[in-house]
Amino acid sequence: MTIDGFIDDSEIDKILEDTDILLTFEIPYNYNLFARAKELGIKTILQNNWEFTDYLQQTLPRPDLFMSHSYWHLDDQRVLLGRSWYVPTPVFVDDYAEIYADNLLLRRPTPKFLHVAGRQTVRDRNGTLDLIKAVESIPDSVKFQLVIKTQTAEVGETHDPRIVIDRDSPEDEKELYRGFDAMIMPRKFGGACMPMTEALAAGLPVIMTNVEPNDRILPREWLVSTHEEEPLMTRTLVSVDQANQRELSDLIVKFAKRSLTKRRADSNRAREIAVEGYSPESVLAKWKFIMSKLRKI
Repeated sequence: MTIDGFIDDSEIDKILEDTDILLTFEIPYNYNLFARAKELGIKTILQNNWEFTDYLQQTLPRPDLFMSHSYWHLDDQRVLLGRSWYVPTPVFVDDYAEIYADNLLLRRPTPKFLHVAGRQTVRDRNGTLDLIKAVESIPDSVKFQLVIKTQTAEVGETHDPRIVIDRDSPEDEKELYRGFDAMIMPRKFGGACMPMTEALAAGLPVIMTNVEPNDRILPREWLVSTHEEEPLMTRTLVSVDQANQRELSDLIVKFAKRSLTKRRADSNRAREIAVEGYSPESVLAKWKFIMSKLRKI
């Protein structure tokens, strides 16, 4: 059946008809859905985002399990809500195998880095303006190219010839990651980051801020420290962390000067992270574990 907008109480029984497990995303659009499912013996799972959870209201009916596609605030969620498990969004890593091989064999005199600014986001979430400042502070003698891919994000102006603003969108989104040596994403606050996971599948190491969830996914040597900005208020208070500009600049220089051996080792490590953490096989194993837990509730 098709529901237009929020679910009315009168529609709940029809939705739950012939259902063994109810999986909802973000919010259930009517919390009585969980209460009625419990009455009928139907197991329930909610894949929620921490910043948009309504469960600061403790009286709302809850699902049997919460599922997060990011490590971001997962420990906090377990304290507040109880049964919470991590299951990431999968990346079809085999689809990136040819691009990974191409990037691995790439030999260019000038390193080429990718940053995805994407669409306009609150508080420059992807750290685009911070990255531009960091690049502009690097001596001109350090040769590299930074390509900033954007659709609607305002990236400001720069006169640094090493920075290229690219507003084109490839027909095949996987092609976004071809021909680069690394990705740079100094994000200011957490949550799942599909450009990061896709870049890893393409064999691109990803430079990010040393905050949750990045610090639970990437090697420490790819991360830069941060300092706190004014927090952001969503359903709850979200910390905002700005990359240390000097550290970011230094790490970019380090990546620009890597040997071919080191570059290939980083590329292989990136691919390993993607396969181990985000491949369909890895994610399916986590789902099977979730189902085994659900049966025991």
